[in-house]
Amino acid sequence: MARENKEFTMDIQEGFDFIIEESGNSSINLRKVGWNGRDHKLDLRKWAYQDGKERAMKGVTLTDEGADELTGVLVEQGYGNTKRIVKAI
Repeated sequence: MARENKEFTMDIQEGFDFIIEESGNSSINLRKVGWNGRDHKLDLRKWAYQDGKERAMKGVTLTDEGADELTGVLVEQGYGNTKRIVKAI
């Protein structure tokens, strides 16, 4: 689904949209987003919702290598449910 804003364009890949945290009229989502016509990359970002529209807030876009490194660091630091991680592997 392509979306436009005065400053940039984004395309959120269908089927890869996970809510990580929700609070009030915002959420933090893990998505694959193509910014300004570029290839889709992993994106962890806060989104604000108002009047049926969503607005991208601050976040981070990761390469595949960056996502692998983040995953390793989180697991090494004790984050994640062990059973869930083993099942995913």
